[in-house]
Amino acid sequence: MPFTLRILRLFFCAAVLLASACGGGGGSDSGLLSAKKLAQICTAGSVYAADALEPTRVGTYRDEQNWVNAYLTERYLWYRDMPANVSPTDAAYNLTSPDGRTFYYGSSISAYFRALLNPNISPSGKKVDAFSFLTSTYDWNSFVNSQEVGYGFNVSHASGAGNIYISYVYPGSNGQRTGFLRGDQIVSIDQIAATDSNTQNQTAFNAALNPISTETHTFVLNRNGNPITLTATSRVETLKQVESQILTVGNKKVGYLLFNSHVPNAVPDLVAAANTFKQNSIDEMVLDMRYNGGGYVYVASGVAYTIAGAAATSGKVFNNLIYNDKRTRENLAYPFISATDNGAEMPSLGMRRVYVLASRNTCSASEAVVNGLRGVGVEVQLIGETTCGKPYGYSAQDNCGVTYAAMEFVGNNANGVSVSPDGLTPTCAVPDDLNHPLGDSHESMLSVALYMQQGQNCTQAKASSALASNGLRGLATPQGGKLLRPDWKNNQFMDEGHQAAR
Repeated sequence: MPFTLRILRLFFCAAVLLASACGGGGGSDSGLLSAKKLAQICTAGSVYAADALEPTRVGTYRDEQNWVNAYLTERYLWYRDMPANVSPTDAAYNLTSPDGRTFYYGSSISAYFRALLNPNISPSGKKVDAFSFLTSTYDWNSFVNSQEVGYGFNVSHASGAGNIYISYVYPGSNGQRTGFLRGDQIVSIDQIAATDSNTQNQTAFNAALNPISTETHTFVLNRNGNPITLTATSRVETLKQVESQILTVGNKKVGYLLFNSHVPNAVPDLVAAANTFKQNSIDEMVLDMRYNGGGYVYVASGVAYTIAGAAATSGKVFNNLIYNDKRTRENLAYPFISATDNGAEMPSLGMRRVYVLASRNTCSASEAVVNGLRGVGVEVQLIGETTCGKPYGYSAQDNCGVTYAAMEFVGNNANGVSVSPDGLTPTCAVPDDLNHPLGDSHESMLSVALYMQQGQNCTQAKASSALASNGLRGLATPQGGKLLRPDWKNNQFMDEGHQAAR
Protein backbone atom coordinates (compact mmCIF):
# COMPACT_ATOMS: atom_id res chain seq x y z
CA MET A 1 0.00 0.00 0.00
CA PRO A 2 1.50 3.39 -0.93
CA PHE A 3 2.42 5.79 1.83
CA THR A 4 0.28 8.88 1.55
CA LEU A 5 0.47 11.90 3.80
CA ARG A 6 -2.88 10.90 5.36
CA ILE A 7 -1.70 7.36 6.16
CA LEU A 8 1.52 8.73 7.60
CA ARG A 9 -0.43 11.07 9.88
CA LEU A 10 -2.37 8.11 11.23
CA PHE A 11 0.87 6.16 11.67
CA PHE A 12 2.47 9.06 13.51
CA CYS A 13 -0.55 9.49 15.77
CA ALA A 14 -0.56 5.80 16.62
CA ALA A 15 3.09 6.04 17.66
CA VAL A 16 2.45 9.09 19.78
CA LEU A 17 -0.55 7.47 21.48
CA LEU A 18 1.88 5.08 23.09
CA ALA A 19 3.30 8.04 24.98
CA SER A 20 0.39 10.43 25.37
CA ALA A 21 -2.33 11.46 22.93
CA CYS A 22 -2.25 12.20 19.22
CA GLY A 23 -1.00 15.76 18.81
CA GLY A 24 0.67 15.72 22.22
CA GLY A 25 4.24 15.81 23.36
CA GLY A 26 6.31 12.81 24.29
CA GLY A 27 7.62 13.87 27.66
CA SER A 28 6.19 13.03 31.05
CA ASP A 29 2.42 13.30 31.51
CA SER A 30 2.86 16.18 33.95
CA GLY A 31 5.03 18.10 31.49
CA LEU A 32 2.54 17.55 28.68
CA LEU A 33 -0.38 18.75 30.79
CA SER A 34 1.61 21.79 31.85
CA ALA A 35 2.09 22.87 28.22
CA LYS A 36 -1.55 22.15 27.38
CA LYS A 37 -2.83 24.10 30.35
CA LEU A 38 -0.65 27.11 29.53
CA ALA A 39 -1.45 27.20 25.82
CA GLN A 40 -3.34 30.13 24.28
CA ILE A 41 -3.45 32.24 27.46
CA CYS A 42 -2.54 35.54 25.87
CA THR A 43 -1.34 38.96 26.88
CA ALA A 44 -4.28 41.34 27.23
CA GLY A 45 -4.42 43.56 24.15
CA SER A 46 -2.11 41.34 22.06
CA VAL A 47 -2.30 42.28 18.38
CA TYR A 48 -1.36 38.73 17.40
CA ALA A 49 -3.87 36.68 19.40
CA ALA A 50 -6.55 37.10 16.72
CA ASP A 51 -4.42 34.91 14.43
CA ALA A 52 -4.10 32.08 16.97
CA LEU A 53 -5.01 28.68 15.56
CA GLU A 54 -7.03 27.67 18.63
CA PRO A 55 -9.40 29.55 20.97
CA THR A 56 -7.58 31.91 23.30
CA ARG A 57 -8.09 33.22 26.82
CA VAL A 58 -7.06 36.62 28.11
CA GLY A 59 -4.19 36.38 30.53
CA THR A 60 -0.87 38.09 31.13
CA TYR A 61 2.44 38.34 29.40
CA ARG A 62 3.86 36.09 32.10
CA ASP A 63 1.46 33.35 30.96
CA GLU A 64 3.02 33.46 27.51
CA GLN A 65 6.51 33.31 29.00
CA ASN A 66 5.47 30.30 31.08
CA TRP A 67 4.21 28.53 27.98
CA VAL A 68 7.51 29.17 26.19
CA ASN A 69 9.46 27.64 29.06
CA ALA A 70 7.16 24.60 29.27
CA TYR A 71 7.19 24.09 25.50
CA LEU A 72 10.99 24.11 25.36
CA THR A 73 11.39 21.92 28.43
CA GLU A 74 9.09 19.31 26.92
CA ARG A 75 9.93 19.33 23.23
CA TYR A 76 13.33 20.93 22.61
CA LEU A 77 16.01 18.59 21.22
CA TRP A 78 18.64 20.19 23.47
CA TYR A 79 16.45 20.76 26.56
CA ARG A 80 19.34 19.60 28.77
CA ASP A 81 21.43 22.53 27.50
CA MET A 82 18.90 25.25 28.27
CA PRO A 83 20.56 27.87 30.52
CA ALA A 84 19.33 27.70 34.10
CA ASN A 85 19.93 31.36 34.93
CA VAL A 86 17.38 32.98 32.60
CA SER A 87 14.79 34.84 34.66
CA PRO A 88 11.44 35.75 33.05
CA THR A 89 11.37 38.89 35.21
CA ASP A 90 14.59 40.28 33.71
CA ALA A 91 13.96 43.75 32.28
CA ALA A 92 15.32 42.68 28.88
CA TYR A 93 12.38 40.29 28.49
CA ASN A 94 9.70 42.70 29.71
CA LEU A 95 9.75 45.71 27.43
CA THR A 96 6.33 47.03 26.46
CA SER A 97 4.84 49.30 23.84
CA PRO A 98 1.38 50.77 23.22
CA ASP A 99 0.49 48.15 20.59
CA GLY A 100 2.20 45.21 22.27
CA ARG A 101 4.37 44.42 19.27
CA THR A 102 7.69 44.61 21.09
CA PHE A 103 6.65 41.58 23.09
CA TYR A 104 7.33 39.62 19.93
CA TYR A 105 9.62 41.49 17.58
CA GLY A 106 11.47 43.75 19.94
CA SER A 107 13.48 42.46 22.87
CA SER A 108 10.83 40.73 24.95
CA ILE A 109 9.26 37.35 24.16
CA SER A 110 11.67 36.84 21.25
CA ALA A 111 14.67 37.58 23.46
CA TYR A 112 13.29 35.36 26.23
CA PHE A 113 12.78 32.47 23.83
CA ARG A 114 16.26 32.86 22.37
CA ALA A 115 17.87 33.19 25.79
CA LEU A 116 16.57 29.73 26.67
CA LEU A 117 18.10 28.05 23.60
CA ASN A 118 21.24 25.92 23.57
CA PRO A 119 24.18 28.37 23.77
CA ASN A 120 26.90 25.82 22.95
CA ILE A 121 29.35 26.12 20.07
CA SER A 122 30.19 23.21 17.76
CA PRO A 123 33.79 22.01 17.18
CA SER A 124 33.79 23.91 13.88
CA GLY A 125 32.93 27.18 15.64
CA LYS A 126 29.22 27.41 14.79
CA LYS A 127 26.34 27.74 17.20
CA VAL A 128 24.84 24.31 17.78
CA ASP A 129 21.37 25.85 17.56
CA ALA A 130 21.49 28.56 14.94
CA PHE A 131 18.07 27.52 13.70
CA SER A 132 15.26 27.82 16.27
CA PHE A 133 13.03 30.84 15.71
CA LEU A 134 9.68 32.49 16.17
CA THR A 135 7.56 34.50 13.77
CA SER A 136 3.96 35.64 13.50
CA THR A 137 1.48 32.89 12.74
CA TYR A 138 0.18 35.05 9.90
CA ASP A 139 3.63 35.07 8.27
CA TRP A 140 4.08 31.37 8.95
CA ASN A 141 0.79 30.44 7.30
CA SER A 142 1.63 32.62 4.32
CA PHE A 143 4.96 30.84 3.95
CA VAL A 144 3.57 27.30 4.02
CA ASN A 145 0.88 28.37 1.53
CA SER A 146 3.64 29.68 -0.75
CA GLN A 147 2.47 33.27 -0.48
CA GLU A 148 4.38 36.42 0.29
CA VAL A 149 4.01 40.15 -0.09
CA GLY A 150 6.54 41.35 -2.61
CA TYR A 151 7.41 41.63 -6.27
CA GLY A 152 7.80 37.93 -7.01
CA PHE A 153 11.57 37.72 -7.15
CA ASN A 154 14.46 36.52 -5.00
CA VAL A 155 17.34 38.83 -4.18
CA SER A 156 20.86 37.78 -3.27
CA HIS A 157 23.79 39.72 -1.87
CA ALA A 158 27.31 39.00 -3.04
CA SER A 159 30.39 40.28 -1.26
CA GLY A 160 31.00 44.00 -1.45
CA ALA A 161 28.84 47.07 -0.89
CA GLY A 162 25.85 47.39 -3.17
CA ASN A 163 26.21 43.99 -4.81
CA ILE A 164 22.49 43.18 -4.68
CA TYR A 165 21.19 41.10 -7.55
CA ILE A 166 17.92 39.62 -8.74
CA SER A 167 18.68 35.91 -8.56
CA TYR A 168 15.32 34.44 -9.54
CA VAL A 169 12.03 35.79 -10.88
CA TYR A 170 9.01 33.58 -10.23
CA PRO A 171 7.02 32.67 -13.35
CA GLY A 172 3.69 34.46 -13.58
CA SER A 173 4.64 37.00 -10.91
CA ASN A 174 4.21 40.73 -11.08
CA GLY A 175 8.01 40.98 -11.12
CA GLN A 176 8.15 38.94 -14.30
CA ARG A 177 5.45 41.03 -15.96
CA THR A 178 7.24 44.22 -14.90
CA GLY A 179 10.39 43.04 -16.66
CA PHE A 180 12.89 42.08 -13.93
CA LEU A 181 15.46 39.50 -15.04
CA ARG A 182 17.86 37.18 -13.28
CA GLY A 183 21.22 38.93 -13.01
CA ASP A 184 19.85 42.49 -12.78
CA GLN A 185 21.86 44.47 -10.26
CA ILE A 186 19.77 46.82 -8.12
CA VAL A 187 21.48 50.20 -8.30
CA SER A 188 18.85 52.25 -6.49
CA ILE A 189 15.25 52.28 -5.29
CA ASP A 190 13.36 55.58 -5.24
CA GLN A 191 16.68 57.37 -5.93
CA ILE A 192 18.31 55.82 -2.83
CA ALA A 193 21.50 54.07 -3.89
CA ALA A 194 22.16 50.51 -2.75
CA THR A 195 25.55 51.78 -1.57
CA ASP A 196 24.08 54.64 0.50
CA SER A 197 25.52 54.39 4.03
CA ASN A 198 23.07 56.82 5.65
CA THR A 199 21.10 54.85 8.25
CA GLN A 200 17.78 56.47 7.44
CA ASN A 201 18.26 55.93 3.72
CA GLN A 202 19.33 52.32 4.28
CA THR A 203 16.14 51.73 6.24
CA ALA A 204 14.02 53.24 3.47
CA PHE A 205 15.86 51.21 0.81
CA ASN A 206 15.36 47.95 2.71
CA ALA A 207 11.70 48.75 3.39
CA ALA A 208 11.08 49.28 -0.32
CA LEU A 209 12.95 46.09 -1.19
CA ASN A 210 10.95 44.10 1.39
CA PRO A 211 7.47 45.64 1.38
CA ILE A 212 4.77 44.57 3.84
CA SER A 213 1.82 45.92 1.85
CA THR A 214 0.86 47.03 -1.66
CA GLU A 215 3.40 49.71 -2.57
CA THR A 216 4.87 51.17 -5.75
CA HIS A 217 8.59 51.91 -6.07
CA THR A 218 11.01 52.90 -8.83
CA PHE A 219 14.03 50.65 -9.39
CA VAL A 220 17.15 51.55 -11.35
CA LEU A 221 18.97 48.42 -12.48
CA ASN A 222 22.29 47.61 -14.09
CA ARG A 223 21.65 45.05 -16.82
CA ASN A 224 24.83 43.98 -18.56
CA GLY A 225 26.26 47.49 -18.12
CA ASN A 226 23.09 49.28 -19.26
CA PRO A 227 20.83 51.28 -16.92
CA ILE A 228 17.22 50.09 -16.80
CA THR A 229 14.40 51.84 -14.92
CA LEU A 230 11.36 49.84 -13.81
CA THR A 231 8.40 50.87 -11.68
CA ALA A 232 7.16 47.91 -9.67
CA THR A 233 4.15 47.38 -7.43
CA SER A 234 4.25 44.83 -4.64
CA ARG A 235 1.31 42.56 -3.92
CA VAL A 236 0.50 39.20 -2.35
CA GLU A 237 2.14 36.72 -4.69
CA THR A 238 1.36 33.00 -4.80
CA LEU A 239 4.72 31.64 -5.81
CA LYS A 240 5.06 28.87 -8.39
CA GLN A 241 7.84 26.72 -6.97
CA VAL A 242 8.52 24.29 -9.83
CA GLU A 243 9.80 24.65 -13.39
CA SER A 244 10.87 21.84 -15.69
CA GLN A 245 12.06 21.05 -19.19
CA ILE A 246 13.70 18.28 -21.18
CA LEU A 247 17.10 19.02 -22.69
CA THR A 248 18.65 17.00 -25.49
CA VAL A 249 22.40 16.71 -24.93
CA GLY A 250 24.26 14.49 -27.38
CA ASN A 251 22.26 11.29 -27.54
CA LYS A 252 20.70 11.76 -24.10
CA LYS A 253 17.43 13.21 -22.90
CA VAL A 254 17.96 15.10 -19.65
CA GLY A 255 15.10 16.02 -17.36
CA TYR A 256 15.74 19.36 -15.64
CA LEU A 257 13.62 20.04 -12.53
CA LEU A 258 13.87 23.35 -10.67
CA PHE A 259 12.37 22.84 -7.20
CA ASN A 260 12.39 25.93 -5.00
CA SER A 261 10.43 24.95 -1.87
CA HIS A 262 8.98 21.79 -0.30
CA VAL A 263 5.49 23.19 0.18
CA PRO A 264 2.10 21.68 -0.76
CA ASN A 265 1.43 23.75 -3.87
CA ALA A 266 4.63 22.35 -5.42
CA VAL A 267 3.34 18.75 -5.45
CA PRO A 268 1.00 18.94 -8.48
CA ASP A 269 3.75 20.55 -10.56
CA LEU A 270 6.23 17.90 -9.36
CA VAL A 271 3.85 15.15 -10.45
CA ALA A 272 3.23 16.78 -13.83
CA ALA A 273 6.95 17.29 -14.50
CA ALA A 274 7.86 13.75 -13.47
CA ASN A 275 5.10 12.27 -15.65
CA THR A 276 6.48 14.21 -18.63
CA PHE A 277 9.98 12.92 -17.86
CA LYS A 278 8.64 9.36 -17.69
CA GLN A 279 6.66 9.65 -20.91
CA ASN A 280 9.78 10.89 -22.69
CA SER A 281 12.04 8.18 -21.19
CA ILE A 282 14.71 10.54 -19.88
CA ASP A 283 18.24 9.15 -19.58
CA GLU A 284 19.56 11.55 -16.94
CA MET A 285 18.08 13.99 -14.42
CA VAL A 286 19.16 17.31 -12.92
CA LEU A 287 17.44 18.51 -9.75
CA ASP A 288 18.06 22.21 -9.16
CA MET A 289 17.63 23.07 -5.47
CA ARG A 290 20.14 25.92 -5.24
CA TYR A 291 17.50 28.26 -3.75
CA ASN A 292 15.47 25.64 -1.88
CA GLY A 293 15.62 26.37 1.85
CA GLY A 294 13.48 23.35 2.76
CA GLY A 295 9.93 22.81 3.94
CA TYR A 296 7.70 19.86 4.76
CA VAL A 297 9.37 16.48 5.31
CA TYR A 298 6.56 14.73 3.42
CA VAL A 299 7.08 16.84 0.28
CA ALA A 300 10.85 16.26 0.38
CA SER A 301 10.18 12.54 0.79
CA GLY A 302 7.88 12.60 -2.24
CA VAL A 303 10.58 14.28 -4.33
CA ALA A 304 13.09 11.61 -3.32
CA TYR A 305 10.60 8.79 -4.02
CA THR A 306 9.80 10.16 -7.47
CA ILE A 307 13.49 10.23 -8.39
CA ALA A 308 14.55 6.89 -6.88
CA GLY A 309 11.33 5.04 -7.74
CA ALA A 310 9.36 2.22 -6.17
CA ALA A 311 11.92 -0.58 -6.40
CA ALA A 312 14.73 1.34 -4.69
CA THR A 313 12.57 2.72 -1.88
CA SER A 314 10.20 -0.15 -1.08
CA GLY A 315 10.35 -0.81 2.66
CA LYS A 316 13.17 1.71 3.07
CA VAL A 317 13.44 4.74 5.35
CA PHE A 318 13.70 8.23 3.91
CA ASN A 319 14.59 10.00 7.17
CA ASN A 320 14.81 8.57 10.67
CA LEU A 321 13.54 11.30 13.01
CA ILE A 322 15.21 11.09 16.43
CA TYR A 323 13.73 13.14 19.29
CA ASN A 324 15.11 13.96 22.74
CA ASP A 325 15.39 11.25 25.39
CA LYS A 326 12.01 12.17 26.89
CA ARG A 327 10.35 11.36 23.58
CA THR A 328 12.02 8.17 22.36
CA ARG A 329 8.65 6.53 21.73
CA GLU A 330 8.00 9.25 19.15
CA ASN A 331 11.10 8.41 17.11
CA LEU A 332 9.85 7.83 13.60
CA ALA A 333 11.22 5.90 10.64
CA TYR A 334 9.79 8.30 8.07
CA PRO A 335 9.04 6.43 4.84
CA PHE A 336 9.33 7.46 1.22
CA ILE A 337 5.98 9.02 0.30
CA SER A 338 4.70 7.22 -2.78
CA ALA A 339 1.26 8.80 -3.21
CA THR A 340 -0.30 12.24 -3.10
CA ASP A 341 -2.67 13.29 -0.35
CA ASN A 342 -5.66 12.22 -2.46
CA GLY A 343 -4.19 8.75 -2.93
CA ALA A 344 -2.89 9.16 -6.48
CA GLU A 345 0.35 7.28 -7.14
CA MET A 346 3.45 9.45 -7.42
CA PRO A 347 5.46 8.95 -10.63
CA SER A 348 8.32 6.49 -10.22
CA LEU A 349 11.31 7.42 -12.36
CA GLY A 350 13.75 4.81 -11.07
CA MET A 351 16.84 6.98 -11.59
CA ARG A 352 20.04 5.37 -10.35
CA ARG A 353 21.91 8.68 -10.62
CA VAL A 354 20.88 12.30 -10.24
CA TYR A 355 22.79 15.57 -10.50
CA VAL A 356 21.73 18.01 -7.77
CA LEU A 357 22.54 21.72 -8.15
CA ALA A 358 23.06 23.25 -4.71
CA SER A 359 24.36 26.35 -2.96
CA ARG A 360 24.77 27.81 0.51
CA ASN A 361 21.02 28.53 0.26
CA THR A 362 20.20 24.80 -0.01
CA CYS A 363 19.05 23.76 3.43
CA SER A 364 17.36 21.27 5.66
CA ALA A 365 14.60 19.34 3.87
CA SER A 366 16.52 19.79 0.60
CA GLU A 367 19.64 18.35 2.21
CA ALA A 368 17.43 15.50 3.46
CA VAL A 369 16.50 14.73 -0.17
CA VAL A 370 20.18 14.29 -1.05
CA ASN A 371 20.86 12.29 2.11
CA GLY A 372 17.75 10.14 1.70
CA LEU A 373 18.61 9.27 -1.91
CA ARG A 374 22.14 8.30 -0.95
CA GLY A 375 20.72 6.13 1.81
CA VAL A 376 18.98 3.89 -0.75
CA GLY A 377 21.89 3.66 -3.15
CA VAL A 378 21.09 6.45 -5.62
CA GLU A 379 24.28 8.14 -6.83
CA VAL A 380 24.01 11.86 -6.14
CA GLN A 381 26.47 14.14 -7.88
CA LEU A 382 26.30 17.45 -5.99
CA ILE A 383 27.23 20.39 -8.20
CA GLY A 384 27.67 23.90 -6.78
CA GLU A 385 28.50 25.05 -3.27
CA THR A 386 28.59 23.54 0.20
CA THR A 387 25.05 23.48 1.55
CA CYS A 388 23.92 25.24 4.73
CA GLY A 389 24.12 22.23 7.09
CA LYS A 390 20.84 21.66 8.94
CA PRO A 391 19.94 18.08 9.86
CA TYR A 392 17.34 19.25 12.41
CA GLY A 393 13.60 19.82 12.23
CA TYR A 394 10.46 20.57 14.20
CA SER A 395 6.69 20.80 14.28
CA ALA A 396 5.63 24.44 14.23
CA GLN A 397 3.77 25.50 17.40
CA ASP A 398 1.27 28.34 17.47
CA ASN A 399 0.63 30.11 20.76
CA CYS A 400 -1.36 33.35 20.85
CA GLY A 401 -0.80 34.06 17.17
CA VAL A 402 2.96 33.59 17.36
CA THR A 403 4.53 30.52 15.75
CA TYR A 404 7.48 28.96 17.56
CA ALA A 405 9.91 26.51 16.03
CA ALA A 406 12.41 25.04 18.45
CA MET A 407 14.43 22.23 16.90
CA GLU A 408 12.92 18.92 18.01
CA PHE A 409 14.55 16.14 16.02
CA VAL A 410 17.66 15.22 14.11
CA GLY A 411 17.35 13.12 10.97
CA ASN A 412 19.43 10.38 9.43
CA ASN A 413 18.98 8.22 6.35
CA ALA A 414 18.45 4.48 5.85
CA ASN A 415 22.17 3.95 6.51
CA GLY A 416 22.07 5.94 9.75
CA VAL A 417 23.97 8.88 8.23
CA SER A 418 23.02 12.47 9.08
CA VAL A 419 23.72 15.63 7.13
CA SER A 420 26.74 17.33 8.71
CA PRO A 421 26.02 20.62 10.52
CA ASP A 422 28.84 21.94 8.34
CA GLY A 423 26.83 21.11 5.20
CA LEU A 424 27.11 18.73 2.26
CA THR A 425 30.32 19.14 0.26
CA PRO A 426 29.86 19.38 -3.51
CA THR A 427 31.22 16.71 -5.79
CA CYS A 428 32.21 19.57 -8.09
CA ALA A 429 32.45 23.13 -6.76
CA VAL A 430 30.83 25.67 -9.11
CA PRO A 431 29.58 29.18 -8.22
CA ASP A 432 26.05 30.35 -8.95
CA ASP A 433 26.14 32.13 -12.31
CA LEU A 434 23.71 35.03 -12.69
CA ASN A 435 24.70 35.67 -16.30
CA HIS A 436 22.27 33.05 -17.55
CA PRO A 437 18.66 32.07 -16.80
CA LEU A 438 18.08 28.97 -14.73
CA GLY A 439 17.60 26.01 -17.05
CA ASP A 440 19.86 27.54 -19.72
CA SER A 441 22.37 24.89 -20.75
CA HIS A 442 25.12 27.55 -20.60
CA GLU A 443 24.41 28.43 -16.94
CA SER A 444 27.49 27.30 -15.02
CA MET A 445 26.08 24.75 -12.57
CA LEU A 446 23.78 23.13 -15.13
CA SER A 447 26.42 23.27 -17.84
CA VAL A 448 28.95 21.46 -15.65
CA ALA A 449 26.36 18.81 -14.76
CA LEU A 450 25.61 18.24 -18.46
CA TYR A 451 29.28 17.86 -19.34
CA MET A 452 29.79 15.44 -16.45
CA GLN A 453 26.86 13.41 -17.77
CA GLN A 454 28.85 13.12 -21.00
CA GLY A 455 31.70 11.47 -19.11
CA GLN A 456 33.92 14.44 -18.24
CA ASN A 457 35.38 14.84 -14.75
CA CYS A 458 34.83 17.99 -12.70
CA THR A 459 37.91 19.84 -13.94
CA GLN A 460 37.19 19.01 -17.57
CA ALA A 461 33.51 19.91 -17.23
CA LYS A 462 34.29 23.34 -15.75
CA ALA A 463 36.76 24.08 -18.54
CA SER A 464 34.26 22.99 -21.18
CA SER A 465 31.54 25.09 -19.54
CA ALA A 466 33.72 28.19 -19.51
CA LEU A 467 34.70 27.81 -23.16
CA ALA A 468 31.15 27.22 -24.29
CA SER A 469 30.00 30.28 -22.38
CA ASN A 470 32.24 32.80 -24.18
CA GLY A 471 35.54 32.33 -22.45
CA LEU A 472 35.33 32.69 -18.70
CA ARG A 473 32.07 34.62 -18.75
CA GLY A 474 30.10 31.66 -17.43
CA LEU A 475 32.26 31.45 -14.32
CA ALA A 476 32.70 35.19 -13.82
CA THR A 477 30.70 37.85 -11.98
CA PRO A 478 27.95 38.45 -11.30
CA GLN A 479 27.73 35.43 -9.04
CA GLY A 480 24.93 34.64 -6.63
CA GLY A 481 25.53 35.12 -2.93
CA LYS A 482 23.37 34.53 0.10
CA LEU A 483 19.68 35.01 -0.54
CA LEU A 484 18.19 37.96 1.30
CA ARG A 485 15.44 35.95 2.96
CA PRO A 486 14.72 35.34 6.64
CA ASP A 487 16.76 32.48 8.07
CA TRP A 488 13.58 30.92 9.44
CA LYS A 489 12.57 30.05 5.90
CA ASN A 490 15.46 27.56 5.80
CA ASN A 491 13.80 24.63 7.51
CA GLN A 492 12.52 21.07 7.79
CA PHE A 493 9.24 20.50 9.57
CA MET A 494 6.52 17.97 10.20
CA ASP A 495 2.97 18.35 8.94
CA GLU A 496 1.43 18.07 12.42
CA GLY A 497 2.09 21.80 12.78
CA HIS A 498 0.58 23.56 15.75
CA GLN A 499 -1.21 20.44 16.96
CA ALA A 500 1.94 18.77 18.21
CA ALA A 501 2.46 20.49 21.58
CA ARG A 502 -1.09 20.70 22.90
